[in-house]
Amino acid sequence: MENLDADFIPQVDGELDAMAKSYLLSTAKWARFLAIVGFVFVAIIVLVAFMAGTIFSSMSALAPQMGAMSGSFGAVFTAIYLGMAAVYFFPTWYLFKFATNAIKAIEHNGSSLTVAFSNLKSCFKFWGVMCIIFIGFYGLIAVIAGIVLAVR
Repeated sequence: MENLDADFIPQVDGELDAMAKSYLLSTAKWARFLAIVGFVFVAIIVLVAFMAGTIFSSMSALAPQMGAMSGSFGAVFTAIYLGMAAVYFFPTWYLFKFATNAIKAIEHNGSSLTVAFSNLKSCFKFWGVMCIIFIGFYGLIAVIAGIVLAVR
C-alpha cells in the first residue's frame, strides 16, 4: 500500500505559504499539548498499576479466605496496567516528536519537517494497527460467543 501512495504524491514546488505555516504551527502546538497530557496519563496509569497491585497483593493478609488468589491478582493487575501504559506511550511519543520537529522546522526554517511528518505517520499507523487488532479481537469474541450460544 505504501508503494501505491508514492505514485499519487503531488509534487510541491517551493515552500509552504504563510497560512499553511500558521495552520501547521497551531496544529503542532496542540499536538504538543496533547502529547504532554498523554505522558501525564501514562504516568498515572503506571502509578495506579503499582498502587493497586500492592493493594491487591496485601489483601491476602486482610482476607485470608481469598488465599493466594489475591496476591496473584495483584501481579496480574500490575502487568496488565503496565502493558496498557507501554501501549499508550508509543503513539504519545510519536505525537510529541511530530510536534517538536514541526515547531522547530517552522520557527527555524529547518529540514525537520520531513521527520515531523514521518513521526505523525507513525502515530497514525500505530493507532490504525491497534484498531485492526481490537476489531479482530472483538470479532473473535463474537464468533466464540456465537459458538457457545449455539452449543447450548
